[in-house]
Amino acid sequence: MKNNKNEINIEDFGFIKYGEFYHDVHIHLVNGEILTTLENEDLPENKTIFHEFRNTKNRFLNIVVGIDGFASIPKDKILYITVCNVRKI
Repeated sequence: MKNNKNEINIEDFGFIKYGEFYHDVHIHLVNGEILTTLENEDLPENKTIFHEFRNTKNRFLNIVVGIDGFASIPKDKILYITVCNVRKI
């Protein structure tokens, strides 16, 4: 995928665009770890992390961690998910 000068490509399905609103998504694992990723406030419901966690048959939740990391988390290892810190990037 090509990105223009005001976008950073950090996800397979999208870009972080400067000037838009994002929130932190904290994924709390049963072992006590917490993974954090960003999610655009304007995503349609069917593209959110919550939707993927609740409504897909995939056994894994795939997320971006940091700028260039990727995690594929078994859903049975997730205790709960929280969303916080809405901000403009």
